[in-house]
Amino acid sequence: MGEKELAGIRDSILEGTKKYQEKPAQIIIEQNLPRKTHSNATTNFRGSKYRGPSKNRKKWQVMKMINKATVRIGAIKTELEAARIYDFLAILTEGLNAKTNFTYNIEQL
Repeated sequence: MGEKELAGIRDSILEGTKKYQEKPAQIIIEQNLPRKTHSNATTNFRGSKYRGPSKNRKKWQVMKMINKATVRIGAIKTELEAARIYDFLAILTEGLNAKTNFTYNIEQL
């Protein structure tokens, strides 16, 4: 993803958040959790209950498709931290329409 594309996404996020400036606690990005078939019964399950993270041996990694290429960020200690990193990448690349693990308001962006 080039600098111009990132600048365009940043500008669209800023433009989209302007209407929420008077109510900064209002939710602007709703969480969109992944599959509901995750079972905690299996101990060797590599997946996560969140969108994006997966377990790689003892650490967690984040995988995100950006422009038909897989971006991986690895060696994250906790599943929750990996889910937050995924959300950050999703908002950066997709703007306010991103599918995230958690709900965000204007103050949190």
